[in-house]
Amino acid sequence: MSGWRIRFGYSIVTVRHSICAAKAAFVTEPNEPTTEQRTDVGVSGSEFESTRLGDSLEMLDSLGAFVPSIPAKAPNLPSQTEASTLNAGDVIDDFQVLKVLGKGAFGSVYLARQLSLGRLVAIKITPNKGGSEGKTMAPLEHPHIVQVFSETIRRSGKERLLCMQYVPGTTLAKVLQRLRDNVDVTGWSGRDILNEVDGESQGAAALDPAALRDRERLDGCSFVAAIAMLGEQLAEALEFAHQKGVLHRDIKPANVLVSQYGRTLLVDFNLSLRDMDEPDQDSIFGGTLSYMSPEHLEAFSPQNTADQNAVDERSDLFSLGVVLFQMRTGSIPFGSPTDYGDVDKLQMLQRLADDLQKEPKFPESISEADRSLQTTIRRCLAYEPTDRFESAAQLRESLSGIQSLVASETELASSAPRWWSWKRPVFWVGLLILVPQLIASVLNVTYNKTQLDGLLTDLQYAKFDRYVLVYNVIVWLICVPWIYRLVQPLAAIATDTVSDETALRSHLLKLPIKAGLVASIGWFSGIAFFPITMHVGAGVPTLYSHFAVNLLVSGLIAIAYSALGVQFYCLRVLYPRLWTDASKIKSEAPAELSIIPNRVVLMQLLAGMIPLAGAMLVVVQGPEQEANYSTFRLMLGLLIGLGILGVQVATSVCQRISKTASAFGVK
Repeated sequence: MSGWRIRFGYSIVTVRHSICAAKAAFVTEPNEPTTEQRTDVGVSGSEFESTRLGDSLEMLDSLGAFVPSIPAKAPNLPSQTEASTLNAGDVIDDFQVLKVLGKGAFGSVYLARQLSLGRLVAIKITPNKGGSEGKTMAPLEHPHIVQVFSETIRRSGKERLLCMQYVPGTTLAKVLQRLRDNVDVTGWSGRDILNEVDGESQGAAALDPAALRDRERLDGCSFVAAIAMLGEQLAEALEFAHQKGVLHRDIKPANVLVSQYGRTLLVDFNLSLRDMDEPDQDSIFGGTLSYMSPEHLEAFSPQNTADQNAVDERSDLFSLGVVLFQMRTGSIPFGSPTDYGDVDKLQMLQRLADDLQKEPKFPESISEADRSLQTTIRRCLAYEPTDRFESAAQLRESLSGIQSLVASETELASSAPRWWSWKRPVFWVGLLILVPQLIASVLNVTYNKTQLDGLLTDLQYAKFDRYVLVYNVIVWLICVPWIYRLVQPLAAIATDTVSDETALRSHLLKLPIKAGLVASIGWFSGIAFFPITMHVGAGVPTLYSHFAVNLLVSGLIAIAYSALGVQFYCLRVLYPRLWTDASKIKSEAPAELSIIPNRVVLMQLLAGMIPLAGAMLVVVQGPEQEANYSTFRLMLGLLIGLGILGVQVATSVCQRISKTASAFGVK
């Protein structure tokens, strides 16, 4: 779909004042209900918040306006007076009314006791419009969908009575409104949601140990984790409904209940479409404008050029994306019908359609998980259906993965240095690789020169200095560009230009080993270089074992510490940022990080044991002469101290690396 334009079918003559007068009846606004429309429990709260498009077709048509609709006959909708009005204590069929839960243009909802079973239920009484909400919802037995128990047609077919699950709680619309009034956006948490739900609920929920775990889980959720958790539940509900061949077509906060256990439940399937392969051509293609997908909105075009089958599962995902955006930012991503001033309906629809083609604007992300959440929502809100998630299952997996990112960030926040940043990855990784090599190289050269003092003639000593300089220049000129080539792909992380996150994650995890191999070439080639050059060029035949031991110990220590630092930084700072699409994180991350446990053991061994092993080798080798005994003792003490410190540092760092891997599902 490349875009659309709403066209006039014929001229509208002198009806502008009438159209403006009917504005409130034509659209469903994303605003909160009026006092008389509010409902405090869990069934079809949206019906009492606004009037839908389908009910306004006749009204606007009678005024002479050419209104967009599917080319099907709009049924003669009964008025509210055709449905029974009940009071507390009244008995209707098998139900005794306890109190009114909500009233609106479509009917009324009551809390009632089912006499035959002695249970609390919610009953909804509406005019019989020939719909199939009861048949649609009956097969949808799911923890996150309000269940319909029975449907009765009364009063000679004029009235419909639905018996539904009673859910103590409130609507997500009311929760979001209370959060906007009481807490700053990004400042609320799962506990704040539960507080608002408890404040709105008029009854206590029955004890449910299984559901209690959901409440405890939500209670511990941060801002991003709470959005992802509630969104995952709704995506799971949609996944189930779509598998049953049911589209909802009117997802919005008013049609989402939040129970006292912190569970979200989808309600109000009045506009749902059963059997998506063969849609009912006589159904009203209703919905709420501010939450409609572009293809859904296009179905209201006067000439209706859109294929009805274009409104599919991905249209529901678009609407859920609007809800998630509203949870994240406190507002809807696109225009609302009330934003366009005093214009006729066709102009309003045109402007709304134009807004849907714009990129939704998010605030700056507050974490890597929030960045992934925003990417997920953007994908839901893509203008083209093909650019959205293919199914609710994919969306559910993405939102579940975001919660894993939150878990890893929680662990990261407790230990990662605050001055480490993903914004300069080339600098930090290069620093972690090169600095240990540089320090070890300086110490090694210094120690070797003190050990050789007195053993070499002035000429031999001068040649040794020359060979050290030549060797280091060659090694650094070769290894530094090589390491830069290994590190340079990380620059894409800082500029948000990563084209293939999977490939870059693979490179990231291999980087400590690759860098270690490059460093080992620089170190261990000296084991052959110095004895040969000193023997051939300076006539010194007895330095092989001395240089071999010193270079081996110094090189292994430098490589171990640089690999440990690079692994820590890459896994705990950069790796979480490479999950902007978190839909496969639970399946791919454990596989990618399966190498970490064994690698951690190896790094811990190298960082702690090599200095101690080096100390043993130095003891066995002994000083070159008694005059260098003080230097020998200093070197020995340094290696022993480094070994003890290395064990402690390596253990602490490796524990944090292991916890990060565990947060991504590695066992």
